[in-house]
Amino acid sequence: MFFPILFIAVGSNSAYVSKGCIESEFCIPGFYSASALNGANFLSNLECCDSDLCNRRNISLPRLRNSIPNGLQCPACFTFSSDNCNPTDTVACLGLETQCFYFGATVTFAPVVEQLVDSVVSMAVRGCGTADICAYKPGNLEMDADLIHINITHAECQIARTNVLEATIPNDYP
Repeated sequence: MFFPILFIAVGSNSAYVSKGCIESEFCIPGFYSASALNGANFLSNLECCDSDLCNRRNISLPRLRNSIPNGLQCPACFTFSSDNCNPTDTVACLGLETQCFYFGATVTFAPVVEQLVDSVVSMAVRGCGTADICAYKPGNLEMDADLIHINITHAECQIARTNVLEATIPNDYP
């Protein structure tokens, strides 16, 4: 079953709004915040609905009341060349970010999109995130009318610590 979604995301240098349908198992509504290396931050808001044309309305990001470091840290890395990365640094968690996350994925773009980007991109990221980001599990996800296929290969979270050595996520996660 597919659910209509409303999705907005703001990254370090760009904004992305999507209104489409998504498989119900991946429609996990909520506000997501993540911080990674080199000051990269990601904010998103996902809403789900279940009636015809319910995703016509506008969606916005909630105002961030606290986007300053909260004293927690996580191991960090980022790559576009693999679905795995080994932590090379640490990142300070911001605001409500209380989880250390690790995501790896392979993203496949439909022929219409692949004229703009490579047809298949592997990526991995480790950093800080809000608790809602931890709801995602390994599996396949179709977005934007099947223009983007995401195979989440790694998805792991644990509580962030003030001492990053206590918050290491194993590199051998299957």
